[in-house]
Amino acid sequence: PALLINEVMSDNVSAFGDQAGQFWDWIEIYNPNDEAVNLDQYALTDDEADLTKWRFPALFLQPHAHLLVYASDLNRTNAAQALHTNFKLKASGETLILSDARLRPLDRFQIPTLAPDQSVGRLPDGGTELYFYAKTNITPGNENLVIAGGPVLLPPSFTPDGGFFSGAV
Repeated sequence: PALLINEVMSDNVSAFGDQAGQFWDWIEIYNPNDEAVNLDQYALTDDEADLTKWRFPALFLQPHAHLLVYASDLNRTNAAQALHTNFKLKASGETLILSDARLRPLDRFQIPTLAPDQSVGRLPDGGTELYFYAKTNITPGNENLVIAGGPVLLPPSFTPDGGFFSGAV
């Protein structure tokens, strides 16, 4: 069953603190399925060349549930405590990849440039539309309900690269 990256904050200055009161960037994983998924050896990365950058511990994500992972560079994988990746996020934007235990990419999430304490997330949960969320409307670990800003408009991508061509492309 495919899981999704549901909401991300890449410049958490004061919006949402962990148990120790630290403000780490965070990634929310969502299980849109009607069955629990064992996350053992699933992976998160911000580097397409290294799909094993950070591995989840053995834990189950229940149906229609959310899991919060801090992007702190602390590398904490104790399933009984808050999870922390071994990498941080770039506020200027980047791509996150969620892979299953066999390293098959399940979701690629393009994070746009975000303002401090702003998140980007799917609405509804697991949907295809991305929206910006202001500090007062972020929902780490919970259902995305309120649209705080407009939809995310990513820059267009062209294939093949632009230029002048002779003949058919």
